[in-house]
Amino acid sequence: MSNVHRPDDTEMRMTSPRNPAEGSAPKLKHIAKEMFMAISSKVALVRMEDVSQPWLKLRPAKSFAGLTYEQFLITLKPSYDVRAEIAELEVRLQSARARLVTVDEQSLNVVQRVVNAVKADPEEGDDGELYVAMGYVRKRDRKTGLTQRKREVKIAEAHPSGAQKEAAAQ
Repeated sequence: MSNVHRPDDTEMRMTSPRNPAEGSAPKLKHIAKEMFMAISSKVALVRMEDVSQPWLKLRPAKSFAGLTYEQFLITLKPSYDVRAEIAELEVRLQSARARLVTVDEQSLNVVQRVVNAVKADPEEGDDGELYVAMGYVRKRDRKTGLTQRKREVKIAEAHPSGAQKEAAAQ
C-alpha cells in the first residue's frame, strides 16, 4: 500500500494556475455536487428514515459513530420538530387564505358602494375626474357598442348583385 494521496471525485481541483500578473486566485472546479447543493427536505427525510429504520430493526443495541440509537434519534429530533412546525404553519396559511377570500369579498362590496356613490354624486358623476382617477372610463368616452358590418359593405361594393349587373349592361 502506498501512502500517496490521490484526490477523488469529492475533492476540489484547480482548473488553472494562479496568475500573479492578474492578481487573481486560482479558479476551483467543484466536482461533487453534494458539497455545495442543498438537499431537499424530502430527500433528507428519506435518508434519515433509510438509516433509522434498518438500524432499529437489525442492530438496535449497537452504537455507530459514538451514538446509541436513542442518541441518534435525539440528534434527529430538531429536523422532525421543524417539519411539524412547517405543517402547522401550512394549516394556518390555508386558513388565512380562506379568511382573505371572505374579507376581500366584503371589502370589494364597500368599494363598489363608494364607486356607485361617486357616480351618483351631482358634483362628480360618471363623467368626473375622480371617477376616471379610480380607473373607470367616463360615460362620454365609452364606445356606443354599435358596430358596422364592414365585411358585408366591402363585399357588396366589390361584387354588385345580378340586378345591378343587368342595369349596367343596358
